[in-house]
Amino acid sequence: MNELLFTFASFLAAIIMGLFYNRLLKRERPLRSNIVRNLPAQTSQTFIGRKEEISSLLDFLKPSNPKTVAGVFGMGGIGKTSLLIKVGQECVNTKIFDVVLYIPARRLSTLNNENANNNILETVISTTAYALELPTSQITDSEKEAFFRASLSKRRVLLLIDGLDEVMEKEQNELLNFLSSLPSQTKVIISSR
Repeated sequence: MNELLFTFASFLAAIIMGLFYNRLLKRERPLRSNIVRNLPAQTSQTFIGRKEEISSLLDFLKPSNPKTVAGVFGMGGIGKTSLLIKVGQECVNTKIFDVVLYIPARRLSTLNNENANNNILETVISTTAYALELPTSQITDSEKEAFFRASLSKRRVLLLIDGLDEVMEKEQNELLNFLSSLPSQTKVIISSR
């Protein structure tokens, strides 16, 4: 009798686990309920003005817009970084993206003096791959860009690249060529002087 009860309990447990895993596999959205993001904290509680600029950037970010790259340009100190962060926060609050990443190119320019192999394109790919938990260690460098594009086609991703003007021109062109080939649901906003 105990063997029969044990067999029945094992059978029932297997059915329940099978149903549970079947429901997980059929989900269209990832299990993670939070948006993946790495936005820096805003320096002030209130953001004054720039309603037109915010509205324009949010219009650019709509899924119906086929363009993938937009720019925010201006002199140093006028609030380009604050604008990028504010737009990123709006996107997190409205949940229009699965992933919102801030990539400061300014910091990268100081690293370039110490490490010539650390370029902006590699930083964009590695930062995004890390946030998306992509297994890039098993991929060769020549396959990395194609793998990255394919992975982005499955999610709505916003990349905020700040201070592109501080990266060498050759790297800027390489990055812009790459960004223009990303899937249309991936959007990029770049700030530069």
